[in-house]
Amino acid sequence: MSNGLITDEQLEEALGYQKVNKKRLGETLVELGFVSDREINETLAKKLDVEFIESPLYLVDDTVARLIPESMARKYKIVGLGLRSGSLTIATTDPLDFEAIEDVAMITGLNVKTVISFESEIEKTINRVYSTASENIAESIDEESLSRLSPKELEDAGMESRVDSAPIVKLVNSIISEAYNLNASDIHIEPEEFETRIRFRIDGDLLVYNTINKNLHNLVTTRIKLIAGMNIAEKRVPLDGSFKFKSEYVT
Repeated sequence: MSNGLITDEQLEEALGYQKVNKKRLGETLVELGFVSDREINETLAKKLDVEFIESPLYLVDDTVARLIPESMARKYKIVGLGLRSGSLTIATTDPLDFEAIEDVAMITGLNVKTVISFESEIEKTINRVYSTASENIAESIDEESLSRLSPKELEDAGMESRVDSAPIVKLVNSIISEAYNLNASDIHIEPEEFETRIRFRIDGDLLVYNTINKNLHNLVTTRIKLIAGMNIAEKRVPLDGSFKFKSEYVT
C-alpha cells in the first residue's frame, strides 16, 4: 500500500480472510497481526481528515451521549461526545459507517460529525455512561421505595402504589419509548442472578438495550401489568394484556 503499512501480499491475504470472516478490512488486518489498532486509526484519520482521539472517556458529555439510545451505541460502537453549532460529534471506530451516521442523525435530528477512537475505549465509555444512568434511577427508587422493605412487603398490596411512583413510571416509559423509536418488535425483560437485562428484538436480532438493578425487576414488571390491565398477583401462568401509550420521549 502507498503508506507502507502492509505489503501487497499481506493485503491479498487479508482480503481473502475478510471474505470468510465478514469483518472490516482494518479489523481483519489487526486480527492477522499485520498492523496495530493505532496504526490503522492514525492512517484512517489522516486519510479522511478527521480527528483521532486516544479515548472518549474523559471527553464525553453524559447528557449528550444519552441522546443516542444505548442499543444503538452498542450496535454501531459509537458514543456521543458533545454538541457544537447544532452538530453532534460522535466517537466511532469507522467514520465510513454511513448507516450509523444516518441513524444517529435521524433519531437526534442533528448533523453528525465523527472522530476516530479505539473500539475498546468506546466500549469502556459506553459502559460507564449508560450504567451511570441506570444506577441513578435505581438509587433514587431504592432510597424512596426499597430501603426499608422486605421481599414479602414488596409482594403485598402496597406494590401498586410503589410502581406508580415517578422513578418507576419514568423508567418503564423510557424502555417502551426507546423500543418504539428503534422499531423493536419485542421487549424482553430478563432476570439474571445479579441484574435484570432489557433486550429489544430489532430486525430479527435480540440486542441488549440496558441492564437495571435486580431489585427493580418486580417493580418494572408489575408496572407493565398494571398499565396492560393484567392481574399483578398472577406470576405462574402466561398473561395477555394491552395498552395505549403516549410519551414525550417518542421521536
